[in-house]
Amino acid sequence: MNWMQLFEMHTLKKGYDYFCQARVNQLKRKGEQITATVRVENEYKVTIVLKEAGIESMTCHCKQTNGLCEHIVATLFAWESEKEYGNLTYDRYDEMTNYDFVSEQGETYGGISKMNEIRHFVLSSEETFVKSFLIHTLKHDEQLFMKFKDFMKSQITQYDVQRSKKKITHIFSKYLRTQGWICEDEIDCFLMEMEVVLDDVRTILKKGHYIEAFELSSFIFLCVADKQNTFDVELENIVQECIAIWNEIFEYRNPQIEQTLYNWFIVAMERPMIDYMAEELEEIVMNRFTDDYYLEKKLKWLDVKLKKLENHPSDSVYEIEKWVMYRVELMRELGYDWKQIEEYCKQYWELDKIRNYIIYYYIEQKRYRQAIQALEERIKIESCKKNYGVVVSLRIQLKEVYRMNENMKKYKEQLWLLVTKDDIHNLNHYRELKQLYSEEEWIRVREEIFHILSYYMSIEELYREEKLEQR
Repeated sequence: MNWMQLFEMHTLKKGYDYFCQARVNQLKRKGEQITATVRVENEYKVTIVLKEAGIESMTCHCKQTNGLCEHIVATLFAWESEKEYGNLTYDRYDEMTNYDFVSEQGETYGGISKMNEIRHFVLSSEETFVKSFLIHTLKHDEQLFMKFKDFMKSQITQYDVQRSKKKITHIFSKYLRTQGWICEDEIDCFLMEMEVVLDDVRTILKKGHYIEAFELSSFIFLCVADKQNTFDVELENIVQECIAIWNEIFEYRNPQIEQTLYNWFIVAMERPMIDYMAEELEEIVMNRFTDDYYLEKKLKWLDVKLKKLENHPSDSVYEIEKWVMYRVELMRELGYDWKQIEEYCKQYWELDKIRNYIIYYYIEQKRYRQAIQALEERIKIESCKKNYGVVVSLRIQLKEVYRMNENMKKYKEQLWLLVTKDDIHNLNHYRELKQLYSEEEWIRVREEIFHILSYYMSIEELYREEKLEQR
């Protein structure tokens, strides 16, 4: 039964805290009735009546107006814990802690100091009895056991990790539907349970158990990847929490840990997952591992990846372009000379991004002849494909290269083509061309333009530009 949706979030959190603090005592079930005592400043008697489909009624002596209090929540968490971890015996524990409540500041009720009483009671008890009681209590209370381990600063074992993974799997199975979404009325409950898990992972991280913290956070990440088919803000927030944990681990800068992380990321990137998650992994792999050792490893890994992509024509050109560009950047970081990079890029000359990269390099290095040749080749290709928008962009680039190379004749030719053919509605090209002629020359040139364009469009705008509205 999903009873959590009956309560406000702040009530759930407060009740959960009471449960973790072992404030639920005398938990019993008789038939369909559950009873317990919750001790805070006062004792509150809770009674819950079950029915086949869920809960029939809930009452608490605190008598909150809506009848849905944190004491009932604590009792329900205790009951859920009993069902999951076995038959808890609260009565004996209750007998041993039967004292009046005292605040953490040492205030007393009935004239007894809480801390003094606890100290006296524990120190006067037989060690064997205390250990037996502790074993019995921790065996059945998962949260209390984890707090005890944190307090003792004990090592996290693989058994602890596997148990946490089992808990994570249970949460995802409970809330996520087959299509990878969570019912709206269950989101708060899911997030609350996952926040408890992530808090545990952060605690493990703070204690220096980096590998274990990474193993658990990466397990959560893959649980989201396996379940999520569409974007979901709540799941995306969990993904970001995992990445924040990874970033802290990276700051530790331990070579052995870094190798473990690299190996995991490379394998994880081969798994199918929603785009934004795949992009997060790509960014980490390509930007985080920056030593020459990893740059060389990534170079080899990219060669294998690109070979696979090229053997599957159905894969998008975008993917190939992206990974080729990554490889080019790696070559630059490793100090490859430009000739080697250029030769590599020419293997992928048919790809727009690669050709653009080379063209921009040529222009940057003032290798105008090579830039012009590459641009003209691409204009021919795009014209055949009827990609006229791309042609305009390339034509503008080409006329700028001619201008930088001080080839005014070719510069004018490219402007002429933009004005009369490729980008006829853009007055900026018209104005730029006009500036290259004297007033007398321009009268002849503009009339020729008017004549050509009149076949394709209304030229009233050009008349207005020239203040020839009377025409």
